[in-house]
Order: sequence, then C-alpha cells, then structure tokens
Amino acid sequence: MANALTPLQSVTPIDGLILHQALHGYAEGHRLLESSLPIPDDLKRLMLRMSDLSGTTVANGFQDYLTGYPLQSLDAYALAKTWYAPEMSRPGCVWTHTFIIPSSVMARIDNLSAIRALFRRPKGRLTSEAYSKPVFLDYESADNHDDDILLDRFKLQSIMLAHYGTEVRPVIVGASHSHEYEALIFALWSQKWPALRVSFTFCTGSLSARTFEKRPLDVQCVPIPAFRQVSREITDAGFNELTLPDPIPSDIPRWAVLATDDALQRCGGQLRRFLWSVADESSSRRDFESFVSIYDCLDEPQLPFREPLN
Repeated sequence: MANALTPLQSVTPIDGLILHQALHGYAEGHRLLESSLPIPDDLKRLMLRMSDLSGTTVANGFQDYLTGYPLQSLDAYALAKTWYAPEMSRPGCVWTHTFIIPSSVMARIDNLSAIRALFRRPKGRLTSEAYSKPVFLDYESADNHDDDILLDRFKLQSIMLAHYGTEVRPVIVGASHSHEYEALIFALWSQKWPALRVSFTFCTGSLSARTFEKRPLDVQCVPIPAFRQVSREITDAGFNELTLPDPIPSDIPRWAVLATDDALQRCGGQLRRFLWSVADESSSRRDFESFVSIYDCLDEPQLPFREPLN
C-alpha cells in the first residue's frame, strides 16, 4: 500500500492543484488502460466496477454521465466521466476518464465545477499516453461554467431538502438527460466542507441502482422510464429512499433558503465560510441543518480569513 501512496503525495506540490488520472475502456474485456499512479488492488477492483456501464443498456440522453465516490485508502476522491463507446465492436462498451483528487486538493478548490472542463474522451479505438501523467488544474483559466449562475432555484431547494433532511437517505432524481441536474449537484457538492465533500457519492446517469460500500449512492439521477425500477431495486435492498421531483412545500424551512442562496454563488458566500470554519472531521451530514440554523441566529458571525483561489 505504501508504494501506491508515495506517488500521490510526492507529485503534489504545496502550492499546486495536481490531479491524478486513470482511463478505463475495452481491450479484451473492460479494464484499466492507463493511470498516472499505481493503484492498490482493492481500489483497482472498485474503480473497475464504478467505471463500467451503469446499467445493462444505454438510455437516450444518458450516453455520458458523471460519477463521484471516495478512495479512502488513498485519502483521495474519484470523479469520473463515462461515455458510451459505439465505435467498439462489442455492445455496451464505455470509456471512463477518472480524476483521482487528493483530499488536500479537494479542500482547496472553491468551485468543483472547474474540474469538469478537464475531462477528455479518447478518440477512436486506440489511446495514447495522455492519461499516464498527472494534470495541473489551472484554476484561474479553468472553465468557470457560467451556467451554474443560472441554476434552477426550486430544483436546488428540492435537492437540499431531500439530501439534508432529518433522515439520511439516498435521493433518487428522475431526469430527462444526464446533464439536467449536473450543475445543481456540483453546487450542492461544492458547498460541503472538506470532510463532507470526500464522503459524497453521486451519479448523474444511473441506468440501474448504483451502490458504494453496499449502500446506494447519496444522489442518483435516473432516466424517467427507469425511475420506478431503480426505486424498487433500492427499496428491495432494504433502503428507504427519497424520490424527486416532489412538490416544493409552501413553507420552505429557512435553513434551506439560506443554504440554497449560498450554493447559487459560484464560490459561496458567508454561510459557506461559516460552515467550513465550524465543521471538523467528526461533523456529518446530519449536522448541516443545525450549523445553518446556528449561523442564522448569529448577528455577525466571526469568520476566519480564507484567501480565495481565484
């Protein structure tokens, strides 16, 4: 394990935002094709499963999608983009480009949407060594995804209420395509304090029920025709899920309004700074609502200075 961890630590300079990467695809079976660091066997098996097609067949509008999950033994996070590969002779083949992000880097990126601009789909059947070297995230010149500014407030409030409700349950979202809720999920994710960021699991294109460590992913976007089936699969596995879209209640809790307003800001505002200052490694998703309510009770929260990255 130590040999696998050493490259991850040594390549990351103190002031740099270095992301490792890996490519999975078909070559006499779905497998790891390239990587910028040695991956431990346990994580190899995990990444192989998470990088494969998320169901048995591809649905219209879900030819590509994003998946996020932690890599605990590397103290890192995997953010992956999967593309259906119709150019391959075998049906169901995909390409998956995964960024392996050290937790120290995750804690320094104000807006995680910047990473989306770095994904690259392989061209043709063959690959080069483009995925065998780490990538530097140039935060200042990265695509800032201005579409995030135009997020649907009501949809975001709906996700906030479901994800941070009194019961910690997986959220299943019926979507017309894999990009419908993508920016909303990244807004939700970016607001989380570092320890909560690296424990978050999601998929913008679950063609069947997806799990991580035998639990459903925290947020899954599902094609509308498969919505009932995926919900049934999760319920049959013994989990009580929340499904969206649900009607927004007329009396939206104030904490959800405040959290949504903050998440709509590309790099967050005073609330996000407060959350990051009071939360620690032991703080969990259950604490989110309480922290926001405490913030709301403070006239002028005393926040530590945190220099922005951009």
